[in-house]
Amino acid sequence: MPNWLEFAVRTLFDVVYWGLIFVSVLVAFSFGLEFLQLKNKSVRDFIDVKERILLIKDGKVLEDNLKKVRLTNEELIGKLRKKRVFNVSDVEYAIMEPSGNINVLLNWEKYH
Repeated sequence: MPNWLEFAVRTLFDVVYWGLIFVSVLVAFSFGLEFLQLKNKSVRDFIDVKERILLIKDGKVLEDNLKKVRLTNEELIGKLRKKRVFNVSDVEYAIMEPSGNINVLLNWEKYH
């Protein structure tokens, strides 16, 4: 076998070998982190966002909080429409939960 071919085969083997080791380490790290999150509340609280963020208060969109959760006005309005809310001024509070769901409390004075 010529030297250049032997060198190419060894180089290819090294790249594949170290690539597989790298991917294996990443997968093991990911599974380990998931396991720690399941078993330890302090690790889960450190990794996951646990605070609820107020998005709408008294019919007014809180723009700074929208930026925190990386949500545009159009996306917020779309999520409100899925909750059958078509006017932001009808909302007393809209809160984004840690899961990403939005809970809406309507202003009951407008309906009663």
